[in-house]
Amino acid sequence: MPSDNFALTRHAKARMRERHITRHEVGLVLERPDLITPAKAGKANYWRTVDGRRLRVTVLETEAGKIVITAVLPDQEDI
Repeated sequence: MPSDNFALTRHAKARMRERHITRHEVGLVLERPDLITPAKAGKANYWRTVDGRRLRVTVLETEAGKIVITAVLPDQEDI
C-alpha cells in the first residue's frame, strides 16, 4: 500500500483528472520511484512505470512533506 503522505495542488488534481492518473498511482511513484531527476525551482521529478504507463510526478519537498505539483504521462523521449 503506497504512502498517502503528500498533498496535491489544484493544478495536480486537474492534470490527474484529465490524464486519468489516480492518487494511488501517484503514491506508488513517490514511494518507489525508478528514477528521480532535478526539476526547475528546486523541485524533483519522480519517474516510475505503473501498470504499463510511464508516469512523471513533479514534487516540491517542504518541511511539512511532499507537495505534488503535476503528474504527466510523458513520451519515452522526454526522459
